[in-house]
Amino acid sequence: MNLTFGQYRILLATRYCLNEMQLSEQTHFDKTLVNYIITGLLTNGLVTANGNESIGNPNYELTESGLICLEAYERANPDLIISRSADE
Repeated sequence: MNLTFGQYRILLATRYCLNEMQLSEQTHFDKTLVNYIITGLLTNGLVTANGNESIGNPNYELTESGLICLEAYERANPDLIISRSADE
């Protein structure tokens, strides 16, 4: 799967198993955009939703497939890599 920069940014943030609000804060994307991107990533199996699903506030976690896509994006786009130390 070819990732957009937005998808890459969300995948990078899901390494920390964050909910939608935390993803919005981490990425500086509004919640509508986060929801849109997460829906696509869930559909493609790049993230999973864990816990709190009954109240509509799951945490999203990077899958093995998501990690593979993340690493492939970084190999193909070395100039666009977000520093992991700056991300933390």
